[in-house]
Amino acid sequence: MNNIIKILLILLFFQGILSIIGVSSTLYKSAIDVLIYLIFIIVLAKNKSNLYIPHKGLHKIFIFYSIIVLFSAVVNESDLFKSFSFYRNTLNGYLFFIAISNIHLKRNEVTQIKRLVFFLILIQPLASLMKFFIIGQSEDYIGTFSLSGGSYSTLVPLLFIPMFYLLWLQTKRKIFGYLILGYIFMAFVGDKRVFWFLLPIVLVLSNSMYKKTYYNRLVKQLKSVISLIIIFPVFIYIGARSLPSLNPDYEIWGTFDLNYLTNYAVDYSLGNNQDSEYGVGRLGSLNSMLFYFNDSNPKTITIGDGPDIFVDKNNEDEVSKDYGVLKLSHFTGIMFYLPSVGILGSLSILFYHILIFFIAKKKLKYFQNKIGIKRIMWISISIMTLIICYDYIFYTKAFVHSNLLNTLFFFLLGALLNKYDCFFINKTDSLINK
Repeated sequence: MNNIIKILLILLFFQGILSIIGVSSTLYKSAIDVLIYLIFIIVLAKNKSNLYIPHKGLHKIFIFYSIIVLFSAVVNESDLFKSFSFYRNTLNGYLFFIAISNIHLKRNEVTQIKRLVFFLILIQPLASLMKFFIIGQSEDYIGTFSLSGGSYSTLVPLLFIPMFYLLWLQTKRKIFGYLILGYIFMAFVGDKRVFWFLLPIVLVLSNSMYKKTYYNRLVKQLKSVISLIIIFPVFIYIGARSLPSLNPDYEIWGTFDLNYLTNYAVDYSLGNNQDSEYGVGRLGSLNSMLFYFNDSNPKTITIGDGPDIFVDKNNEDEVSKDYGVLKLSHFTGIMFYLPSVGILGSLSILFYHILIFFIAKKKLKYFQNKIGIKRIMWISISIMTLIICYDYIFYTKAFVHSNLLNTLFFFLLGALLNKYDCFFINKTDSLINK
């Protein structure tokens, strides 16, 4: 079992490398599916009737979502294979979560997995450094895990940096400081703009939750607000000058121009094609789709037009225009789910992750005034969930469609809720203190 998990983790982190050497996406996805289902089946066989469901609320929401997907597919006479392709990422994340929650590993096996994950995380900034010297700044080639999909250069650093920051706060180990800088560099090389707006907010939130767990005093929260007011403009200034697309000179370390930056942000979010009858930009597209849904029939509003409608569609402009949006690339997660499984399905996914946030907040109450890796990981889960919800509503569909991010998130959640408590030591963790 330990070896199967390690093979799965290596495949998740090396999707980009495998694509370079010619492994097809279909074969890659099939391999991920087989490994996750194999792990789940083995765990299920060992636990039999004693399968542990970590949280009944999460289980009920997932079952409800599954029923909506099936109902939408049947009512809309959708292609079942394509419908399963739509459903697989959510299913895989949930099955892996249940499997990791029920798995029992020896201490040395857990240590091997932790060291592997740490190594895979450690090499990503190094891959970004190689990319920078070979092709420079580009949204393509993100670490070792993706050839395309520039949003990963935003999401991966935003999801990992808070955890590194919290670990640095607790241990003061330099390696976590280097990792923070490394993943900031990854976002820089990926030419990602929104990262510089979100990172100070994420760091201040992380610091606030960390301090609140210890002291729970208003003065600490006030200091966090003041810190955000101070560092936010600094990050904006650095981001605007370091990214060519955010300065009028269009070069690294170009001139800082607030007016140019403001106009760019507005055009990026709302689009600059005022003559188009279709939604443009992230917010403009979301607004246009909501207007479309307001005029839709009850079936489309409640259960969508079928989970297969966007699967394997090559003419993306024509497909997206059917829903009032100029380009499919402008779709956020909720915009992808609304036409597919309606309000019931899309809100189920959102509430699923919101519930995880409240589970984490509840768990943190137990660790108030305690020092330990679990406290750090539960704060990380809280911050990650907020980022996931932001991505789902306002940014991309990357998390809900990502093998890497989806699986790693539910791996961490399952490890924290593991019924044998075999992944983390209660007070300190040997991996981060050696």
